[in-house]
Amino acid sequence: MWDGIVDFEGGYVRVSAELRRYLAVLDDVGHWVFTEPPPAISPTDTVKPLTGRNPTSAIIEERFKGAGLTMAPEKPNVRIKDKHRKPREILFEWTNEAGRKETKILYCEWHGKIEAHTNRVHIYPPIPESGNRLIVAIFHKHLPLP
Repeated sequence: MWDGIVDFEGGYVRVSAELRRYLAVLDDVGHWVFTEPPPAISPTDTVKPLTGRNPTSAIIEERFKGAGLTMAPEKPNVRIKDKHRKPREILFEWTNEAGRKETKILYCEWHGKIEAHTNRVHIYPPIPESGNRLIVAIFHKHLPLP
């Protein structure tokens, strides 16, 4: 995962402060953003959650925006062709309850925009296999688009 830091436009030094800020916010609210039932936009909102409902992509984006991050999912056409989808995929490995290694491919469509037109951090929402933690997956200047 950390290998991608050398792929940032301008190198790590150029993005280090903003990257650290992104990682801190993702650590603080990333799980909440993806898992808290709507309609709350901030962890301090007192609105009653719609139990059993998942937040929409629009709510997730708004929650990240409220936390000071520019995050978005990829457009649907990115997933269609291998040359655009595969760079956003990671092989996730974990140890199951029986102590055996398992793997699955995760499509990391959510990405943070460190700078307006370059330097991205791709993430994957919390899953049981990650201990319900958000997965920071890919660092890159910009993955290929259609």
